[in-house]
Amino acid sequence: MLGGNVTTGRAINDALDNIGWPSGKRDLDDGLAIVEENQVADDTIILDYLQTVATSEPSGVFISKDGDVKFVERNAGFLGNKPFLSDDGTGIPYTIVSVIFGTELLFNEITVTNSETQVLATSETSINLYGKRDVTRNTVLNSVNQMNQLADFLVRKFDAPEFRFEVLEIDLANLNSSQRAEVVAIELGDFVQVKFTPNNIPPAIERFGEVISIQSKFTPFNEVIQIGLQSTQGALIVLNDEAFGKLDSESVLGF
Repeated sequence: MLGGNVTTGRAINDALDNIGWPSGKRDLDDGLAIVEENQVADDTIILDYLQTVATSEPSGVFISKDGDVKFVERNAGFLGNKPFLSDDGTGIPYTIVSVIFGTELLFNEITVTNSETQVLATSETSINLYGKRDVTRNTVLNSVNQMNQLADFLVRKFDAPEFRFEVLEIDLANLNSSQRAEVVAIELGDFVQVKFTPNNIPPAIERFGEVISIQSKFTPFNEVIQIGLQSTQGALIVLNDEAFGKLDSESVLGF
């Protein structure tokens, strides 16, 4: 038996106990959502269960650089300093940036389920503008109230096209020692600030992005780190934070 009306972090910890994952290889936040009691069958793919719990937060679970199972609760990533990457010498230099403005992550009808029921949240304004685009999020949340909060949050976050820096490439050979250390330390779920000057013509575009992928592309000629980003549109408001504490920003009130 896993879960049992406990926080998401505790549910993940219990699941790792169930498969004998070493206690010293875990880096788990407590989590802010409460999950329902779940009977996990012997043939359950634990990774699928962990990802469902993370979806319920909502947040992420992954293997960290240190080889730990890492779970980050939904508010944690917005805190602390954010590496500053730029194309004009004012920050950590990058060599390539891919910019996208698209609707591939546009959803205006969100269904959230648990083992017993489902709830629905819609954005009529978005549906009228872009047509209906629906998605379902399966969770283990233990109450309809939490499910409604999650559905409302997701429909606000994804009901419009987003502009974002999609991929950055950084050649470590171009960096000094402190910059190299800062780039190598970047982890999934971290936030970075990016400054981009299209065609070297001001004004520059400055945006924050959440790191969703990291790839190393080392050859005899260069040492490239490729960082995949997603937009922070709809990020949670963090009081007193320089980036996410502004009421007139793209951030939204959290839960």
